[in-house]
Amino acid sequence: MISVLLVDDEIPALEELEYFLSSYRDVSIWGMYTNPIEALKFMETKKPDVVFLDIDMPGINGMEFAVKIQDIAIQTEIVFVTAHHEFSLQAFDVHAVDYILKPIVRERFKKTMARLMEQCTIKRELHKTTESIFIKCFGKFEIIKNGQTKEILKWRTNKTKELFLYLLYKHEKTCTKNELITVLFHGIEEKKAHNNLYVTMYYLRKNLEDFGVDRSILLLKEDYSLEVYDGTCDYIELLRFLHKNLTLDEDNIDRCHQVIESYKGCFLEEEDYSWAYEIREYLDRKYEELLVLMADYYQKKNKMNKAENILRRLLRYNPLTEEGCRMLLELYMNTHNTEAFIKLYQAYEKTMKDELGLMPEKKYHDYYLMSQEIK
Repeated sequence: MISVLLVDDEIPALEELEYFLSSYRDVSIWGMYTNPIEALKFMETKKPDVVFLDIDMPGINGMEFAVKIQDIAIQTEIVFVTAHHEFSLQAFDVHAVDYILKPIVRERFKKTMARLMEQCTIKRELHKTTESIFIKCFGKFEIIKNGQTKEILKWRTNKTKELFLYLLYKHEKTCTKNELITVLFHGIEEKKAHNNLYVTMYYLRKNLEDFGVDRSILLLKEDYSLEVYDGTCDYIELLRFLHKNLTLDEDNIDRCHQVIESYKGCFLEEEDYSWAYEIREYLDRKYEELLVLMADYYQKKNKMNKAENILRRLLRYNPLTEEGCRMLLELYMNTHNTEAFIKLYQAYEKTMKDELGLMPEKKYHDYYLMSQEIK
Protein backbone atom coordinates (compact mmCIF):
# COMPACT_ATOMS: atom_id res chain seq x y z
CA MET A 1 0.00 0.00 0.00
CA ILE A 2 1.35 3.42 -1.01
CA SER A 3 0.34 6.30 1.27
CA VAL A 4 -0.31 9.64 -0.42
CA LEU A 5 -0.81 13.27 0.66
CA LEU A 6 -2.36 15.86 -1.69
CA VAL A 7 -1.50 19.56 -1.33
CA ASP A 8 -3.00 22.26 -3.55
CA ASP A 9 -4.63 25.58 -2.69
CA GLU A 10 -7.48 24.88 -5.15
CA ILE A 11 -10.16 22.37 -4.12
CA PRO A 12 -11.07 21.36 -7.72
CA ALA A 13 -7.41 20.43 -8.30
CA LEU A 14 -7.44 18.23 -5.18
CA GLU A 15 -10.66 16.55 -6.28
CA GLU A 16 -9.19 15.88 -9.73
CA LEU A 17 -6.15 14.20 -8.18
CA GLU A 18 -8.39 12.19 -5.86
CA TYR A 19 -10.39 11.02 -8.90
CA PHE A 20 -7.29 9.90 -10.81
CA LEU A 21 -5.88 8.09 -7.77
CA SER A 22 -9.17 6.34 -6.94
CA SER A 23 -8.56 3.75 -9.67
CA TYR A 24 -5.38 2.52 -7.92
CA ARG A 25 -6.22 -0.09 -5.24
CA ASP A 26 -2.70 0.03 -3.79
CA VAL A 27 -2.95 3.75 -3.00
CA SER A 28 -4.28 5.16 0.28
CA ILE A 29 -4.93 8.92 0.45
CA TRP A 30 -3.98 10.05 3.94
CA GLY A 31 -5.11 13.63 3.55
CA MET A 32 -6.00 16.53 1.22
CA TYR A 33 -4.83 20.03 2.15
CA THR A 34 -5.42 23.48 0.68
CA ASN A 35 -3.19 24.98 3.37
CA PRO A 36 0.45 23.85 2.97
CA ILE A 37 1.32 24.89 6.54
CA GLU A 38 -1.30 22.48 7.89
CA ALA A 39 0.05 19.76 5.59
CA LEU A 40 3.54 20.26 7.04
CA LYS A 41 2.15 19.98 10.58
CA PHE A 42 0.49 16.71 9.58
CA MET A 43 3.80 15.44 8.21
CA GLU A 44 5.55 16.08 11.51
CA THR A 45 3.73 13.02 12.84
CA LYS A 46 2.82 11.05 9.68
CA LYS A 47 5.22 10.31 6.82
CA PRO A 48 3.43 9.43 3.56
CA ASP A 49 5.26 7.61 0.79
CA VAL A 50 4.35 10.34 -1.73
CA VAL A 51 3.21 13.97 -1.75
CA PHE A 52 1.45 15.37 -4.82
CA LEU A 53 2.23 19.05 -4.57
CA ASP A 54 1.22 22.26 -6.33
CA ILE A 55 3.98 24.84 -6.78
CA ASP A 56 2.20 28.21 -6.89
CA MET A 57 0.53 28.46 -3.47
CA PRO A 58 0.07 31.35 -1.01
CA GLY A 59 2.08 31.40 2.22
CA ILE A 60 4.73 28.91 1.11
CA ASN A 61 5.35 27.81 -2.46
CA GLY A 62 5.80 24.22 -3.51
CA MET A 63 9.59 24.47 -3.85
CA GLU A 64 9.98 25.72 -0.27
CA PHE A 65 7.54 23.04 0.87
CA ALA A 66 9.62 20.36 -0.86
CA VAL A 67 12.79 21.48 0.92
CA LYS A 68 11.01 21.28 4.27
CA ILE A 69 9.76 17.77 3.42
CA GLN A 70 13.35 16.66 2.93
CA ASP A 71 14.13 17.90 6.43
CA ILE A 72 11.30 16.08 8.20
CA ALA A 73 10.50 13.12 5.91
CA ILE A 74 13.52 12.17 3.84
CA GLN A 75 11.87 8.94 2.59
CA THR A 76 8.86 10.78 1.08
CA GLU A 77 8.73 11.11 -2.71
CA ILE A 78 7.51 14.35 -4.30
CA VAL A 79 5.41 14.78 -7.45
CA PHE A 80 4.75 18.35 -8.56
CA VAL A 81 1.38 19.04 -10.17
CA THR A 82 1.15 22.58 -11.57
CA ALA A 83 0.04 24.73 -14.48
CA HIS A 84 3.47 26.42 -14.69
CA HIS A 85 5.83 24.50 -16.98
CA GLU A 86 8.65 26.99 -16.36
CA PHE A 87 9.23 25.38 -12.92
CA SER A 88 10.10 21.97 -14.37
CA LEU A 89 13.89 22.26 -14.05
CA GLN A 90 13.66 23.62 -10.51
CA ALA A 91 11.41 20.69 -9.59
CA PHE A 92 14.17 18.18 -10.22
CA ASP A 93 16.63 20.32 -8.25
CA VAL A 94 14.70 19.29 -5.14
CA HIS A 95 14.76 15.63 -6.23
CA ALA A 96 11.11 15.38 -7.29
CA VAL A 97 10.30 11.99 -8.77
CA ASP A 98 8.09 13.60 -11.46
CA TYR A 99 6.41 16.76 -12.68
CA ILE A 100 2.84 16.80 -14.09
CA LEU A 101 1.26 19.72 -15.91
CA LYS A 102 -2.35 20.80 -15.38
CA PRO A 103 -4.82 19.93 -16.73
CA ILE A 104 -3.81 16.35 -16.03
CA VAL A 105 -3.75 13.94 -18.98
CA ARG A 106 -4.62 10.37 -17.99
CA GLU A 107 -1.87 8.71 -20.04
CA ARG A 108 0.75 11.05 -18.56
CA PHE A 109 -0.61 10.33 -15.06
CA LYS A 110 -0.28 6.58 -15.67
CA LYS A 111 3.42 7.03 -16.47
CA THR A 112 3.92 8.97 -13.25
CA MET A 113 2.18 6.28 -11.21
CA ALA A 114 4.25 3.53 -12.86
CA ARG A 115 7.41 5.44 -11.93
CA LEU A 116 6.18 5.94 -8.37
CA MET A 117 5.26 2.28 -7.92
CA GLU A 118 8.70 1.27 -9.14
CA GLN A 119 10.43 3.76 -6.84
CA CYS A 120 8.46 2.64 -3.77
CA THR A 121 9.10 -1.03 -4.57
CA ILE A 122 12.85 -0.39 -4.88
CA LYS A 123 12.88 1.37 -1.50
CA ARG A 124 11.05 -1.47 0.20
CA GLU A 125 13.29 -4.11 -1.33
CA LEU A 126 16.34 -2.14 -0.23
CA HIS A 127 14.89 -1.97 3.26
CA LYS A 128 14.50 -5.77 3.25
CA THR A 129 18.03 -6.51 2.07
CA THR A 130 19.77 -4.38 4.68
CA GLU A 131 19.93 -5.38 8.35
CA SER A 132 16.26 -5.31 9.26
CA ILE A 133 14.83 -4.43 12.62
CA PHE A 134 11.62 -6.07 13.80
CA ILE A 135 9.72 -5.31 16.99
CA LYS A 136 7.76 -8.31 18.27
CA CYS A 137 5.04 -7.39 20.77
CA PHE A 138 2.66 -10.34 20.54
CA GLY A 139 3.78 -13.02 22.95
CA LYS A 140 7.29 -12.39 24.26
CA PHE A 141 8.50 -8.84 23.57
CA GLU A 142 11.74 -8.61 21.59
CA ILE A 143 13.52 -6.22 19.24
CA ILE A 144 15.30 -8.39 16.70
CA LYS A 145 17.98 -7.46 14.17
CA ASN A 146 18.35 -9.82 11.23
CA GLY A 147 21.64 -9.40 9.45
CA GLN A 148 24.31 -12.03 8.96
CA THR A 149 23.36 -13.25 12.42
CA LYS A 150 20.20 -12.76 14.48
CA GLU A 151 20.58 -10.39 17.44
CA ILE A 152 18.15 -9.41 20.21
CA LEU A 153 18.41 -6.01 21.86
CA LYS A 154 19.43 -6.06 25.52
CA TRP A 155 18.05 -3.18 27.57
CA ARG A 156 20.23 -0.94 29.73
CA THR A 157 17.56 -0.82 32.47
CA ASN A 158 14.00 -2.07 32.99
CA LYS A 159 12.75 1.54 32.95
CA THR A 160 14.44 2.07 29.58
CA LYS A 161 12.48 -0.86 28.21
CA GLU A 162 9.22 0.34 29.73
CA LEU A 163 9.74 3.85 28.36
CA PHE A 164 10.25 2.45 24.86
CA LEU A 165 7.19 0.22 25.15
CA TYR A 166 4.98 3.04 26.39
CA LEU A 167 6.07 5.28 23.51
CA LEU A 168 5.45 2.38 21.13
CA TYR A 169 1.99 1.83 22.62
CA LYS A 170 1.26 5.54 22.04
CA HIS A 171 3.11 5.52 18.70
CA GLU A 172 3.05 8.73 16.66
CA LYS A 173 1.22 10.52 19.48
CA THR A 174 3.02 13.14 21.53
CA CYS A 175 3.53 12.33 25.22
CA THR A 176 4.04 15.05 27.81
CA LYS A 177 6.80 14.84 30.39
CA ASN A 178 4.21 14.75 33.16
CA GLU A 179 2.45 11.80 31.51
CA LEU A 180 5.70 9.84 31.25
CA ILE A 181 6.69 10.68 34.81
CA THR A 182 3.28 9.50 36.07
CA VAL A 183 3.65 6.21 34.19
CA LEU A 184 7.30 5.52 34.98
CA PHE A 185 8.16 7.33 38.21
CA HIS A 186 4.91 7.76 40.09
CA GLY A 187 5.46 8.64 43.74
CA ILE A 188 9.01 9.90 43.27
CA GLU A 189 9.88 13.48 44.26
CA GLU A 190 9.28 15.81 41.28
CA LYS A 191 12.85 17.03 40.71
CA LYS A 192 14.24 13.51 40.95
CA ALA A 193 11.50 12.17 38.66
CA HIS A 194 12.35 14.74 35.96
CA ASN A 195 16.01 13.83 36.23
CA ASN A 196 15.18 10.11 36.04
CA LEU A 197 13.14 10.71 32.88
CA TYR A 198 15.97 12.68 31.29
CA VAL A 199 18.50 9.91 32.06
CA THR A 200 16.13 7.14 30.93
CA MET A 201 15.46 8.94 27.65
CA TYR A 202 19.21 9.25 27.12
CA TYR A 203 19.67 5.53 27.80
CA LEU A 204 16.89 4.73 25.34
CA ARG A 205 18.40 6.77 22.52
CA LYS A 206 21.80 5.22 23.24
CA ASN A 207 20.33 1.69 23.38
CA LEU A 208 18.73 2.10 19.95
CA GLU A 209 21.79 3.77 18.45
CA ASP A 210 24.19 1.11 19.74
CA PHE A 211 21.93 -1.62 18.36
CA GLY A 212 22.15 -0.03 14.92
CA VAL A 213 18.52 1.11 14.62
CA ASP A 214 18.35 3.51 11.67
CA ARG A 215 16.29 6.68 12.12
CA SER A 216 14.43 5.93 8.88
CA ILE A 217 13.08 2.74 10.53
CA LEU A 218 12.46 3.95 14.08
CA LEU A 219 12.55 7.65 14.94
CA LEU A 220 12.39 8.87 18.54
CA LYS A 221 11.44 12.54 18.28
CA GLU A 222 12.05 15.48 20.59
CA ASP A 223 8.33 15.71 21.43
CA TYR A 224 8.45 12.19 22.96
CA SER A 225 6.67 10.57 20.05
CA LEU A 226 7.84 7.47 18.23
CA GLU A 227 7.61 7.05 14.46
CA VAL A 228 7.73 3.49 13.15
CA TYR A 229 8.42 2.43 9.55
CA ASP A 230 5.87 0.16 7.82
CA GLY A 231 6.50 -3.53 8.43
CA THR A 232 8.68 -2.97 11.50
CA CYS A 233 6.30 -3.89 14.35
CA ASP A 234 3.58 -6.57 14.56
CA TYR A 235 1.45 -4.49 16.96
CA ILE A 236 1.44 -1.42 14.74
CA GLU A 237 0.81 -3.48 11.60
CA LEU A 238 -2.31 -4.93 13.22
CA LEU A 239 -3.57 -1.48 14.24
CA ARG A 240 -2.95 -0.08 10.76
CA PHE A 241 -4.73 -3.02 9.14
CA LEU A 242 -7.76 -2.62 11.42
CA HIS A 243 -7.85 1.13 10.75
CA LYS A 244 -7.79 0.75 6.96
CA ASN A 245 -9.96 -2.35 6.49
CA LEU A 246 -13.51 -2.36 7.82
CA THR A 247 -14.46 -5.36 5.67
CA LEU A 248 -12.57 -8.25 4.10
CA ASP A 249 -12.35 -8.85 0.36
CA GLU A 250 -10.07 -10.47 -2.19
CA ASP A 251 -7.77 -7.43 -2.12
CA ASN A 252 -6.95 -7.59 1.59
CA ILE A 253 -7.52 -11.22 2.66
CA ASP A 254 -3.88 -12.23 2.04
CA ARG A 255 -2.66 -9.27 4.08
CA CYS A 256 -5.13 -10.25 6.80
CA HIS A 257 -3.52 -13.72 6.96
CA GLN A 258 -0.10 -12.10 7.42
CA VAL A 259 -1.38 -9.96 10.27
CA ILE A 260 -3.09 -12.92 11.95
CA GLU A 261 0.05 -15.06 11.69
CA SER A 262 2.00 -12.44 13.63
CA TYR A 263 -0.36 -12.74 16.61
CA LYS A 264 1.68 -15.23 18.64
CA GLY A 265 0.13 -14.38 21.99
CA CYS A 266 -1.25 -11.48 24.02
CA PHE A 267 0.23 -8.00 23.64
CA LEU A 268 3.40 -7.83 25.82
CA GLU A 269 2.39 -11.15 27.35
CA GLU A 270 5.32 -11.35 29.78
CA GLU A 271 5.35 -7.68 30.80
CA ASP A 272 3.37 -6.61 33.87
CA TYR A 273 2.56 -2.96 33.14
CA SER A 274 -0.76 -1.61 34.44
CA TRP A 275 -1.08 0.75 31.43
CA ALA A 276 -0.93 -2.27 29.08
CA TYR A 277 -3.98 -4.10 30.49
CA GLU A 278 -6.60 -2.14 28.56
CA ILE A 279 -4.87 -2.24 25.17
CA ARG A 280 -4.11 -5.95 25.71
CA GLU A 281 -7.81 -6.73 26.17
CA TYR A 282 -8.73 -4.51 23.20
CA LEU A 283 -6.29 -6.27 20.89
CA ASP A 284 -7.46 -9.70 22.04
CA ARG A 285 -11.03 -8.71 21.17
CA LYS A 286 -9.98 -7.36 17.78
CA TYR A 287 -7.96 -10.47 17.00
CA GLU A 288 -10.96 -12.70 17.74
CA GLU A 289 -13.28 -10.41 15.74
CA LEU A 290 -10.88 -10.58 12.80
CA LEU A 291 -10.87 -14.39 12.90
CA VAL A 292 -14.68 -14.37 12.90
CA LEU A 293 -14.69 -12.03 9.89
CA MET A 294 -12.24 -14.31 8.06
CA ALA A 295 -14.33 -17.40 8.76
CA ASP A 296 -17.45 -15.61 7.55
CA TYR A 297 -15.61 -14.45 4.41
CA TYR A 298 -14.52 -18.00 3.54
CA GLN A 299 -17.96 -19.45 4.22
CA LYS A 300 -19.52 -16.95 1.82
CA LYS A 301 -16.92 -18.00 -0.75
CA ASN A 302 -17.89 -21.65 -0.05
CA LYS A 303 -14.34 -22.40 1.10
CA MET A 304 -15.40 -24.45 4.10
CA ASN A 305 -12.01 -26.02 4.85
CA LYS A 306 -10.44 -22.59 5.22
CA ALA A 307 -13.34 -21.38 7.35
CA GLU A 308 -12.98 -24.45 9.58
CA ASN A 309 -9.23 -23.89 10.02
CA ILE A 310 -9.80 -20.26 11.00
CA LEU A 311 -12.50 -21.20 13.54
CA ARG A 312 -10.30 -23.94 15.00
CA ARG A 313 -7.56 -21.36 15.42
CA LEU A 314 -10.02 -19.12 17.25
CA LEU A 315 -11.04 -21.92 19.60
CA ARG A 316 -7.43 -22.83 20.32
CA TYR A 317 -6.79 -19.23 21.31
CA ASN A 318 -9.98 -18.84 23.33
CA PRO A 319 -11.83 -22.09 24.12
CA LEU A 320 -14.58 -20.04 25.83
CA THR A 321 -15.61 -18.06 22.73
CA GLU A 322 -19.31 -18.76 22.24
CA GLU A 323 -19.45 -17.14 18.81
CA GLY A 324 -16.59 -19.29 17.54
CA CYS A 325 -18.17 -22.48 18.89
CA ARG A 326 -21.54 -21.67 17.38
CA MET A 327 -20.08 -20.81 13.99
CA LEU A 328 -18.09 -24.05 13.88
CA LEU A 329 -21.10 -26.10 15.01
CA GLU A 330 -23.17 -24.48 12.26
CA LEU A 331 -20.45 -25.22 9.73
CA TYR A 332 -20.38 -28.91 10.71
CA MET A 333 -24.17 -29.06 10.53
CA ASN A 334 -24.22 -27.46 7.06
CA THR A 335 -21.48 -29.77 5.76
CA HIS A 336 -23.01 -32.85 7.47
CA ASN A 337 -19.77 -33.58 9.31
CA THR A 338 -21.47 -35.41 12.19
CA GLU A 339 -18.29 -36.85 13.70
CA ALA A 340 -16.66 -33.44 14.05
CA PHE A 341 -19.97 -31.96 15.29
CA ILE A 342 -20.31 -34.57 18.06
CA LYS A 343 -16.76 -34.04 19.27
CA LEU A 344 -17.09 -30.24 19.32
CA TYR A 345 -20.56 -30.32 20.88
CA GLN A 346 -19.38 -32.48 23.77
CA ALA A 347 -16.52 -30.09 24.53
CA TYR A 348 -18.85 -27.08 24.15
CA GLU A 349 -21.50 -28.61 26.44
CA LYS A 350 -18.90 -29.34 29.13
CA THR A 351 -17.55 -25.79 28.96
CA MET A 352 -21.03 -24.26 29.15
CA LYS A 353 -21.94 -26.39 32.18
CA ASP A 354 -18.64 -25.92 34.03
CA GLU A 355 -18.20 -22.21 33.39
CA LEU A 356 -21.76 -20.87 33.17
CA GLY A 357 -24.04 -23.61 34.50
CA LEU A 358 -25.93 -23.55 31.19
CA MET A 359 -26.72 -25.91 28.33
CA PRO A 360 -26.06 -25.20 24.63
CA GLU A 361 -28.95 -23.97 22.47
CA LYS A 362 -31.75 -26.47 21.81
CA LYS A 363 -31.04 -26.78 18.06
CA TYR A 364 -27.47 -27.92 18.74
CA HIS A 365 -28.63 -30.35 21.42
CA ASP A 366 -31.29 -31.80 19.10
CA TYR A 367 -28.80 -32.17 16.26
CA TYR A 368 -26.39 -33.85 18.67
CA LEU A 369 -29.00 -36.38 19.74
CA MET A 370 -29.92 -37.06 16.12
CA SER A 371 -26.24 -37.48 15.21
CA GLN A 372 -25.77 -39.96 18.05
CA GLU A 373 -28.69 -42.04 16.79
CA ILE A 374 -27.30 -42.06 13.24
CA LYS A 375 -23.88 -43.00 14.55
